[in-house]
Amino acid sequence: MKNSTDTIKDRLSIVDVVGSYIALMPRGNSFVSRCPFHNEKTPSFYVTPDRGTYHCFGCGKGGDIFSFVQDFEGLDFKDALHMLAVRAGVEIIPYQGNKEDSKNSKDQKDRLYKIIEEVVGIYKKDLDNNLPDSQKAKKYILTRGLNSQTLKTFSVGYARNEWRYLTTTLKERGYTDDELISSGLSVATTKGLYDKFRGRIMFPITNSQGKFVGFSGRVLPEYAVYENGNEAPKYMNSPETELYHKSSILYGYDIARDAIRKNGRAVVVEGMMDVLMSHQAGVFETVAVSGTALTNEHAKILRRLAEKVYLCFDRDEAGINAMFRILPMLIELDIDLYIVSIPDGKKDPADIVFESDVAWLDLVSGAQPLIDYLISYAKLKNTNLKDLRNFADSHILPIIAKMIKVMNRAHAINLLARALDLPEETLYRAVLEKDKQKNNNQNYIKEFGGISKIRPPSVSQVFIGLSKLKLFLDSPEYKKNVENYFAEFLGEKMEDLLVGIETDGHTFESYAQKGFDESEDKVGFIKEMALGFIKNNLETKLKALKNNENDLEIISDYTKRLDLINRQHHTNNYE
Repeated sequence: MKNSTDTIKDRLSIVDVVGSYIALMPRGNSFVSRCPFHNEKTPSFYVTPDRGTYHCFGCGKGGDIFSFVQDFEGLDFKDALHMLAVRAGVEIIPYQGNKEDSKNSKDQKDRLYKIIEEVVGIYKKDLDNNLPDSQKAKKYILTRGLNSQTLKTFSVGYARNEWRYLTTTLKERGYTDDELISSGLSVATTKGLYDKFRGRIMFPITNSQGKFVGFSGRVLPEYAVYENGNEAPKYMNSPETELYHKSSILYGYDIARDAIRKNGRAVVVEGMMDVLMSHQAGVFETVAVSGTALTNEHAKILRRLAEKVYLCFDRDEAGINAMFRILPMLIELDIDLYIVSIPDGKKDPADIVFESDVAWLDLVSGAQPLIDYLISYAKLKNTNLKDLRNFADSHILPIIAKMIKVMNRAHAINLLARALDLPEETLYRAVLEKDKQKNNNQNYIKEFGGISKIRPPSVSQVFIGLSKLKLFLDSPEYKKNVENYFAEFLGEKMEDLLVGIETDGHTFESYAQKGFDESEDKVGFIKEMALGFIKNNLETKLKALKNNENDLEIISDYTKRLDLINRQHHTNNYE
């Protein structure tokens, strides 16, 4: 008997599923397209109907309809399964040992979804009515600059400042005490249930499929102090429930997802109001966490859709410390980080947008790459060289040690060495000591295998090789050689390779001049470097595909290409 995944695969052709997202062109028994997971000009993304699989020869991504939807939509497997099940008309019934228990569990979960959805409607209605309490809410919203379209897009509402209004309303609609508590909407006391959210602007929280799962409420200024004199929390969030898992849900994600994918970046802010105002200003890829710090699961969700994440945290000490805590985690996921700095005199993105949409757009577009920001911040906080070096040792070097891409690590060491007035090799050794994975110089030999003169490799020498390549690319005499060899072996990787050089031209040009030799066989150098990169690229992909019987054809192709590269290496005389 077939399971649900097999039934879905039988009903949904991989060509139809993938073709509903990207344009596919027939090629022999397969279909081809530009890869949706990395930028490329020449199509290298193949869909094979007979096997029900896809594979990109450029970036190495591959799988079936479930993994494609996971990566393209930024979903986990469970959500992708349910999305495709709906499309295929297949009912997914989770196994829990007893069919009756399973049915009851599903019914209970559906009831929770239903109650949250009803409450969203109640809150929206109470924001729109003419009660005095609602007028206070509308007045506050007006002072924050939110327009009607933004309120509608994010389903913003208002929770009356009454102890049992919502609880009573829901019980009249047939919901039980257990359901009100399980949904996080009511709180139990010895005197009965009362409303958790009172006197608050309500921001409904959705999961990745757009279903309402919880709330975050911002207290109105009039109700910021309780009757007993205690200060009310500025923001109050739903507790963890069967539907709402704070560690894996980003506020605004389902609305921002398409913009994140399209723009190749996610902008992460701290508050719900920041998200709404950022979207209102046109930065539609903005999201926020709710009720927790940014987690590894949050980061993985963003990484599925974009390589770049822009962080905008508060300027106070708490905000800075929060940022430093999450940086190693983000770096280890190979996310390119940029920091959006709030200027003096401003509290948050919402305040900036309130005064000027353009000001916020300029801040986002002018975000600093992480290493540039860290160095600027270190200089701001440490006025003498000794303190600056100590700060770098404790705060910046551990972050550099987490960097996965050798080019990024080398670039960071280069900039930091100049700021600290230290030799790059000194920092390189310090980074290796802090690297928990105990990387060593062989990393550079492996990734930059074509630069055979690097023995032993140093950061400077890595830059010399890449910078010479950049000069050759700018030279009418050698540009074609670079384009031809790297187009043949690496395709679009060329742009990634030289991105650092493009952003800091003066520095890299000086490196190139250091290693420039008029008598050097420049065409040979270009070819050797390209061979080294593709050799490492193929070895990495083969290692990832090891023992995978479903990819034997791809493994065979990679092996043949690697054998060809090795033979070409043996025929060259560049040492």
